[in-house]
Amino acid sequence: MEHMENTQAAEETRNARRRAQNRRQLQKGGVIYASEARQMVKRKEDTELEKAENQLRRAQNAKKKAEHERHKPFLDGIKAGAKMMAKKRDEKAKAMEKERRVQQTYKKKISKLIIAGIRLQARLRNLM
Repeated sequence: MEHMENTQAAEETRNARRRAQNRRQLQKGGVIYASEARQMVKRKEDTELEKAENQLRRAQNAKKKAEHERHKPFLDGIKAGAKMMAKKRDEKAKAMEKERRVQQTYKKKISKLIIAGIRLQARLRNLM
């Protein structure tokens, strides 16, 4: 007897669940057509796909950041070396420019001295 009651009780609960599922309201606002239902399903799949793509993009960005952080000490060393080389290049260029100016100054002074010597020689010839 007990076994029958358990079976009947289980059957009644199953039926109640089935009835509740059948009467559950799926959407509001009138009749829904098959094409609209297909569009709703497609829209839902599209949003799920978009979410998955966003998650993938975030994971790839995180991986890229981690790799950058891992390589950062080496990159910083390379940058420091490049800065040092650029600084030496600039110092060398400045020194060369200074030497060029000094040479130009000496050339001007020498040419003035040569011209003055030539004039002096000309005066001496005139005097003789």
